[in-house]
Amino acid sequence: MPGAIVAVVLLTVISALAAADTHGVAVVGAVQGGFPPIGLPSGISWSDVGKVLPTALSCFVLIVAQSAATSRGFAFKHGDSVDINRDIVGLSGASLAAGLSGTFVVNGSPTKTQILDEQKGRTQLANLTMAAVVLLFTLFFTGLLADMPTAVLAGIVFLIGVSLIDLPGLKRLWRRRKDEFVVALITTVTVFAVGVEQGIILAVVLSLLDLVRRQYKPGDYVIGQDQAGEPTYLPAVPGAQSLPGLVVFRYDAELFYANANRFADQLESVVSAAPVPVRWVALDCAAIDDIDYSAGVTLANLVNYSRAHNARFVLVRPDTQLLATLRAYGTLDAIGADNIFPTLEEAFSAYRADPGTAPVATPPSSPL
Repeated sequence: MPGAIVAVVLLTVISALAAADTHGVAVVGAVQGGFPPIGLPSGISWSDVGKVLPTALSCFVLIVAQSAATSRGFAFKHGDSVDINRDIVGLSGASLAAGLSGTFVVNGSPTKTQILDEQKGRTQLANLTMAAVVLLFTLFFTGLLADMPTAVLAGIVFLIGVSLIDLPGLKRLWRRRKDEFVVALITTVTVFAVGVEQGIILAVVLSLLDLVRRQYKPGDYVIGQDQAGEPTYLPAVPGAQSLPGLVVFRYDAELFYANANRFADQLESVVSAAPVPVRWVALDCAAIDDIDYSAGVTLANLVNYSRAHNARFVLVRPDTQLLATLRAYGTLDAIGADNIFPTLEEAFSAYRADPGTAPVATPPSSPL
C-alpha cells in the first residue's frame, strides 16, 4: 500500500472539510501554477555575486555529497553499478536549467529516492512518471494542494529519514572501527544541532584528519619466513630481524613529509638494535605506491645510513609507478638496479646466496 499517498490524500481532504487553516493548522496554501519564466534571474546584479556565492557554494557541497552518497548507497543495495561523475554532470545540467527557470537547484534526494525504492521503482519509467505527474499538477491542479497540512509533508519526510538510519551498520562500525564510529556520531550530532552543510564539512575535515593520523602511524612489521617458506609478520620493535643479518621492513602507508621521519626512526631503531649486525636492509614496498619528494630524500638518507653500517639497502615488491617516482628523484640510482627484487622469495634467496652474508651464529639470550 502506498502509505504516503494515502496519508496525503486523506489528510488533505480532512483539512479541507474541517477548514483546518482557520484553527491554526499550517497548510501549504496557494501555489502559483503554470510554466516558470525562462531567462537569467531578475533582481540580481554582478554586485550581488558576493552575497549569493556563499549560498551557492553551500548548495554545491550539500548536493554533491548527498547525491553521491544516495547514488552509491542505493546502487550497492541492489547490486547495481554507479558512476558518480556522470551523476554530477547530470545534476549540473539540471541545476543550470533550474537557474534559467527560477526554480530550486536539483539534488539527488535520499528521501525521494527511498520513496521510489519502497514503491519498487527500478527503471527510468518511474522518474518519467513522477515528472509527468508533477507537470500536470503544476499546470492544472495546484489548487488541490492548498489545503494540504505542512505537518503531513514533515511527517512523511521524517518517517522516511528514520528508515534511512542504519542502526545495524552503526553497531558494526562501533565493533570494527571505533574511530570512524566517532566521526559518524559527531557528524550526526552536528547535523541535528547545527545543520546539514556544517555536518558534511565537519565530516570531511574529521575524515581527513583521521586519514592523516592513520598514515602517520600505520602498521609496521619485520617480515620473516616460516619452515614452509611462507612470510611471517612480526612487530617492528628493536631486536626483531628476518634472518640473522637481514631485516625486511614493511611500512603499511604511503611515504610523505608527515610520516617520513617516523618511518626512518622506526627502521633505524630496528637495524641498530638487531642481535646480529645487519648486512641487508630490505624495504617491502607492497603497501607503498607513492613517495613525495621529502620522503624520497629521507629514503636516500636511509640508503646512505645503511651503507655507513656496511649494509646493503634493497627494495622488495615495488610497483612500476613507485620505481618511476624514485627514478625521477634520483633515489633509484643511489639504490641500484641490482638491489630491486619483485618478490619476497627472491629477496630471501638472494640474501642466502650472497657470499657477503654468510650465516652468523645468533648470540645466546641471557637467562632470566
